[in-house]
Amino acid sequence: MLLWIFAMCGSYMVYHGISPVLYFDKDNQVVNLDDDNKSVVEGGSVNWNLTGGGLGCIWLAFICMYMIKRNEFGGGDESDENKTTEYRTPCVPFVPGTAIILNFFLSASFPLNDHLLLVGIVGVALIIYMFYKLTKRIGIEGKIRKSHFVTGTEKLIGEEEKKWGTSEWDKYRGGTPVR
Repeated sequence: MLLWIFAMCGSYMVYHGISPVLYFDKDNQVVNLDDDNKSVVEGGSVNWNLTGGGLGCIWLAFICMYMIKRNEFGGGDESDENKTTEYRTPCVPFVPGTAIILNFFLSASFPLNDHLLLVGIVGVALIIYMFYKLTKRIGIEGKIRKSHFVTGTEKLIGEEEKKWGTSEWDKYRGGTPVR
């Protein structure tokens, strides 16, 4: 979790600290691409306070990766018998951790409206999923299906029971018919 937090803070701080000097036009003037009209900014320079803080956060993210590699964040037993049987992949926390930092750096170039849209879409999806899980947990889902199934077909279930001794509901749901 700390890796993600430091990577996000560091990447956003570095990007916004050096963004005034990242882009130049053909006349060697700084172009600010965050504006809608792509206006030319006179005298753009690096914000060293923001960039320095961001580089410090990225350094802390790499320290977190090193601690993950050494297994100091808990969970693992560092005894000699586990070291020989434990499977380790080379460069595992460093390659994915560096990818996390670079992805946050790329997402820092998105405008705020895009971030808000993404948060909104994910929020709506989570609300739908939580409603679905809640209905399954408290048993409303089965009641909704039973009431939906029974309301239009009470006659059919009764006739089927007389004819076959069981109903379609019993075949598919494994219970007694609801009346």
